[in-house]
Amino acid sequence: MKEENLLYTLALRSANGIGNVRARQLIDAFGDAKSAFEYANRPEHRRTNMPTFLANALKEVKSFKSFEKELKIIESHSIRADIYNEDDYPIRLAQCYDAPVVLFSQGDVAMDSRPVLAVVGTRRSTKYGRDFCRKLMEQAQNLGVVLVSGLALGIDTEVHRMSLEHSMENWAVVAHGLGHVYPPENRRLSREILKSGLLISEHLYWDKAEKENFPLRNRIIAGLATAVLVVESPEKGGALITAEYANSYNRDVFALPGRRDDRSSRGCNRLIKQHKAHLIEEPQDIFEQMGWQRKDQLKKVRQAKLFEVLTEDQKVIAEILKEREGLLMDQLIQISGINFGKLASLLLEMEMSGIIQALPGKRYALR
Repeated sequence: MKEENLLYTLALRSANGIGNVRARQLIDAFGDAKSAFEYANRPEHRRTNMPTFLANALKEVKSFKSFEKELKIIESHSIRADIYNEDDYPIRLAQCYDAPVVLFSQGDVAMDSRPVLAVVGTRRSTKYGRDFCRKLMEQAQNLGVVLVSGLALGIDTEVHRMSLEHSMENWAVVAHGLGHVYPPENRRLSREILKSGLLISEHLYWDKAEKENFPLRNRIIAGLATAVLVVESPEKGGALITAEYANSYNRDVFALPGRRDDRSSRGCNRLIKQHKAHLIEEPQDIFEQMGWQRKDQLKKVRQAKLFEVLTEDQKVIAEILKEREGLLMDQLIQISGINFGKLASLLLEMEMSGIIQALPGKRYALR
């Protein structure tokens, strides 16, 4: 069933004039991609909820052979393909209206609800930027934070390499299919990332790195992130595009300032001047703003606060959400054994008390 759903979703996304936003709208309207195709192929007098141009675009998809081939490639290369309304799709990214309707990832870790810090910057990094990246990794390695960047030369490469040196999980979002590596200089680095992290893409396996793909890649970086840090950037560049996306998604954005005559810092200085990024001087500035603490400290603080105020039933829910955030009510019922009526009341009480929060898609997480 999942394979069939993926097959139709890939075809829907690839139909002429559809794209990610319209594909999501059609799936939301008709329940799944297959139902949208079936509706489009009804006689015109039996269609009322689908504009003619969209129905025609779907009817033009005559063959599914290329997508069937893609499914075989996905399976043979151990690639995950998550559809935006499925449980395994990253929660934060799913909240972005223009997120990929299908997200491909390779690697043996989960894209769950842990804090994710995106670190981006210029391809022409300086010692100033590289030194800050190293300091960031040294101080962040015990926070349980995942690093994400774009595998480009410069700051991106430093982030991935230094993450590996400090045994930190990191994800690389690429602007092409997972059958390629761009730039080719990072082929070995990409293999190292796969050992403890992820390669992520919205493109079919053999899609090449086209120029227009790179700005779109940046929206995925911003969407996956809890916060975005711009280390170095000239007045124009991909890092600033990532920051713009992050602001539009209501993510916290940070920027490292530099001298006013330093070309590599002009973009960062402008973000700060226009109040589009918080000024930071030390990595600790980010951690304090985001409330990130060392894992051992965080666990003690969280447990102490929770168990002082919760009833026994509420403690059960809190323990479940501590281990796995972003769960649906049905999943909480199954794991906890609490019936629907009682669970609904508990969740409402805990939400009103500020202990948990309701996420899009009727999911729940500890606040």
